[in-house]
Amino acid sequence: MRILNKRIALHSGSSVRKLQQSGVALISALLVVAIATTAAVTLSASMQLNLRRSANLYTRDQAWQYLLGVEEFGKVLLKQAIDNDKLDLLIGEERALPVEGGVVTGRIIDLQAGININDIIDADDKENGV
Repeated sequence: MRILNKRIALHSGSSVRKLQQSGVALISALLVVAIATTAAVTLSASMQLNLRRSANLYTRDQAWQYLLGVEEFGKVLLKQAIDNDKLDLLIGEERALPVEGGVVTGRIIDLQAGININDIIDADDKENGV
């Protein structure tokens, strides 16, 4: 009987050890999954930020190209107006240039018809008699 009790005691002790080891393995596996999930979420957030930056750079460059195009369009209009002696009709009139997804508008302003407030006071803070 004594031998049987020792065998049961030994057997039950090894079961407890196996349960403890499987608990440690489960916690280790959960820790690995948590770390991998955190890394995946961080990479995903970083990727979204980089994509948004790229889209913003593309939009900025496209807007700059539209600006250069409208400037050239204005130069052509000015040259045509000067050649046809119709410059007065062009000044102040808003023009539209169709682009993909909309239009870009602009107008030509005669800056000589205004007052340059920078000329009112010179570098020594004295009035210039304009």
